[in-house]
Amino acid sequence: MTTDRTGHVGTRGMPRPEREAQILDAALAEFGERGYHQVSVAAIARRAAISKPLVHAYFGTKDALYVRCVEALTETLLGVITPVVEGAEPGMPMALETLQTIFTTMRERPTDWMVLYDENLPRDSSVHQVAAAGRDRMTDLGAVGVRAALRHHAGAAEVDEVDASMMNHVWQSVVTSLMTWWIEHPDQTPAELTARFERILVAMTDVHPSGPPRRHPPQPLR
Repeated sequence: MTTDRTGHVGTRGMPRPEREAQILDAALAEFGERGYHQVSVAAIARRAAISKPLVHAYFGTKDALYVRCVEALTETLLGVITPVVEGAEPGMPMALETLQTIFTTMRERPTDWMVLYDENLPRDSSVHQVAAAGRDRMTDLGAVGVRAALRHHAGAAEVDEVDASMMNHVWQSVVTSLMTWWIEHPDQTPAELTARFERILVAMTDVHPSGPPRRHPPQPLR
């Protein structure tokens, strides 16, 4: 091991922060692509092109490394989504900008999303607790956008709390569904994904960005 000019210990001349980032990136890729249960420290070491003992020296256990991955991913996502929720026009504009922001942030490796949303993490474990806490933070931020959309739509200060709960539940599911679809269709760009979702939403709701929903007269029973 060596020491860089700042005093940070690294290996083979690589500063410690760079080595940690290298290991975390390899771990995110492995966990995202294969899931927590299918990944070993040895596999992460191979992907990072370093030794297994070195991974343990930097991060300790597999669980500790997974926790660091979840924490880093959560902070990254919240860091880019929060400004959108705070500044975009409520409703469809905010939804579309949020999605494009997520897609753009994850464009190099969409599978990273699954590290936070792995449904098979062992219950009552540190990895499950930290991932659940990260998802809760994402859900709480989504609730802010949902409530803003409902207030904007109704033109009122108060919202129906049950409506808000249902809408946020649907929104969280939609985002993860879009991410899993993207993983299966990696040729799609962030702009294309966002445009496709907008077209689908318009088709399903008959809501047009440039105006209110079209009203169709009821058809007589035959």
